[in-house]
Amino acid sequence: MQFAKLSNSQLLFAIQQREIEALSELYDRHATMVFGILVKVIGHDARADQILEDIFAALWDDPYSVNGSIRPWLLRQACAQCVCAGIEMSQVRTSLIPQPFFA
Repeated sequence: MQFAKLSNSQLLFAIQQREIEALSELYDRHATMVFGILVKVIGHDARADQILEDIFAALWDDPYSVNGSIRPWLLRQACAQCVCAGIEMSQVRTSLIPQPFFA
């Protein structure tokens, strides 16, 4: 099966059917975005990498926990993991909300 041609929802269905290649494709599509957010919030690449692994492991362990689209689920998991890592939610929000640019 060519997973690169599938939509995110089709990949999620394939993950629910235990297709590891589907998880790999979702990782390829979304890991950079999630990792970037984690590094921005945490400021530590090694910790962000571990959290990223945990998020995709959680997806593999319980793909039925995704309600709706995968991207918002990944973002919620990233925020939740940051809070679990001891980062205040206000800091998470501040890191993720673009700051206005004044010349």
